[in-house]
Amino acid sequence: MAKAFDQSSRRFIDAIAKALLNIARPEVEWRFHFMLGVMFYTMANSGRIQALTAGRCDPGDVNLAIEHMIPYLAAGFRSAPVPSNSRQSSP
Repeated sequence: MAKAFDQSSRRFIDAIAKALLNIARPEVEWRFHFMLGVMFYTMANSGRIQALTAGRCDPGDVNLAIEHMIPYLAAGFRSAPVPSNSRQSSP
């Protein structure tokens, strides 16, 4: 994975960080991580969402999935930064 995706992922993170100057780099990195999770889970198409929605949501319809995914992820990237006191790691 690292060999195939690290360089392009870093470039995407850099571009997102440039576009979101009010969001600290570590926050952009977390949001990028969550974006990947959404994408991977959608592409995995486990059948869970179809079962829960009686087939109304179908990740197999790639165009429809992308139509829903883009505004959702864009809103997540544009959301307010996490308060600084929440950024500290747990012991």
